[in-house]
Amino acid sequence: MIELADGIWIDPWSVTMIKKIDEGKCALWTTGQSALEGFVLDYDAAEVAEAVNDARNNSDEDDTEEDE
Repeated sequence: MIELADGIWIDPWSVTMIKKIDEGKCALWTTGQSALEGFVLDYDAAEVAEAVNDARNNSDEDDTEEDE
């Protein structure tokens, strides 16, 4: 789990889409969520996508270390 915004924790593997709304604002959808109701975050879409990708990459590295 990662904290994307103050008090908003999310599983990075459940993120299905991030859409830019405006500068400094984006919408995020998770697996199983209605396509009409995304979470609105006061962060740039690129920053959110980077945080999700970083968390996924760190998760992959953790799995590799456990396998060794």
